[in-house]
Amino acid sequence: MADKYNAQMRNRTWDMADHDTAKNVISCKWIFTIKYHLDGSIDRYKARIVARGFNQRYGLDYSETFSPVIKTTTIRTVLEVAVKRNWAIHQVDINNAFLQGTLHDEVYVTQPPGLLIKTGLIMCVAYARLSTASSKLHERGIKNFEPFSFNSDDIIIAGEKLLVDAFNKSLAARFSLKDLGPLRYFLGIEAIPTNHGLHLMQRKYITDLLAKTNMHNANLVLTPMTQKPLHVNIGTPLADASQYRMVIGSLQYLSFTRPDIAFAVNRLSQFMQTPTTDHWQDAKRVLRYLVGTRSLGIFLRRDAPLSIHAFSYADWGCDKSTYRSTNAYIVYLGGSPISWS
Repeated sequence: MADKYNAQMRNRTWDMADHDTAKNVISCKWIFTIKYHLDGSIDRYKARIVARGFNQRYGLDYSETFSPVIKTTTIRTVLEVAVKRNWAIHQVDINNAFLQGTLHDEVYVTQPPGLLIKTGLIMCVAYARLSTASSKLHERGIKNFEPFSFNSDDIIIAGEKLLVDAFNKSLAARFSLKDLGPLRYFLGIEAIPTNHGLHLMQRKYITDLLAKTNMHNANLVLTPMTQKPLHVNIGTPLADASQYRMVIGSLQYLSFTRPDIAFAVNRLSQFMQTPTTDHWQDAKRVLRYLVGTRSLGIFLRRDAPLSIHAFSYADWGCDKSTYRSTNAYIVYLGGSPISWS
């Protein structure tokens, strides 16, 4: 908390202001998380100050809001190209990444709980005085730096090693960075380099999910789904659907490296509103399939030509309850799957 707060003060993210009853004041709260190493040990404790934006009024405090999220296909494509060209793939962590933006409007926020400077005063978030990372890229003549992906405060940089090293030094001269070295673990995904390419898998993520659902010792099955058709009106509605929704949401994220469960997860996602006991049994079957396939993932091959090809399929009217059609596709770049649905 102290590190986060001191960073705000160093960057002059806000100015102190008197409480003006005519202004809409946004409250804030602390969010605490723990970041882990690949082996499950604790990396560090993290704290974030979060403005509770739902107190803002449309048209007065803001006109639009969005949170940019990089597409998973983009990440897989960048990594595929980097592997093919034998580029260095580096990972850095920008400390306090959200202080780098520019805010042109006045926004009044309460002081962080537990760290009051003076009683009764309100923080006026006038503007952040640091330039954005994109402007720093433009200073270096980089107009469209596609292998530069933000996720919160994590950055993956891919390119020739000398250029990556120079770029890291340039960023470090302007922003507070933590150098994480060659890419090994990001977004819950393990990146295992080999002599023939890069193996992407989510073994730890699967292990944690199985432990959370008490399925780590379950009997394994060889397929994620049976041929039995799934319908809305089968089984008894679950009294509490929260665990079902949690599991399906977790499986959706797991699909980042597991196209083999994509169809099963998509089908089970169609019953999120009113899942039944039968749907829950099918969800647990996917978990039992994962028990024996934790190390499966995507392999980005170094030796294959960088060509693109795709397969598509349509099963017209296969769902006998709705007679809707099911479409599917998978796209390969250089022999590795990068996009599917």
